Amino acid sequence: MGGLRALAIGLAMFGLVATGARAQDDADQTARLALARQIIALRADDASDMTLFRAKLPYFTASIAGATRLSDAERAALPEMLEQAYRAVRVPAREQVATTYARIFTLAQLQQLLAFYQSSAGQAFLAHQQELTSEGISLQRLTDAAVLSSFMHSLEDQRRTAPR
Repeated sequence: MGGLRALAIGLAMFGLVATGARAQDDADQTARLALARQIIALRADDASDMTLFRAKLPYFTASIAGATRLSDAERAALPEMLEQAYRAVRVPAREQVATTYARIFTLAQLQQLLAFYQSSAGQAFLAHQQELTSEGISLQRLTDAAVLSSFMHSLEDQRRTAPR
C-alpha cells in the first residue's frame, strides 16, 4: 500500500510540475508573440506592400479572368477591388507572420531582433525596405524570364533532335 501511496504522490507532483511548466511555456509564448507583433509593426511598410501588390496584380487579374467571366465594368473595377481585398488580408497575414516568428525564434532572439530594428542600422534597413522590395521583385522577374527562356530553348532543342 505504501508503494501505491508513493506512486500517487509522485504522479500528483509530476502533474504539478507539468502544470507549472505548461504555465511557464504559455507565459513564454505570450511574451514571444508580443515581441513578434512589435517587430512586424516596425517592419510594416505600406509602400513596400503596395509595390508587392502591383507586382502581383497581373497574376491576380489573370487568375480572376480565367476563373470567371467579367463584364467590362467589372474588369475596369478589378484592380481597385483587388487592392481592397489585398489591404483587407494584410492584418490577419501580419498576425500569422507574428505567430510564425513567435514559434521559430526564442524570446532572447526576438528581443535582439527588436533591438536591431530599433537601432540606427535597423532604422536604415527599414528606411530602404521599399527599395529592397522593388529590387527583389525586379531580380525575381529576371530570374523567372531566364528560367522560361532556358526551358524554351531546351524544349526547342529536344524537339529538333527527337526522331520523327
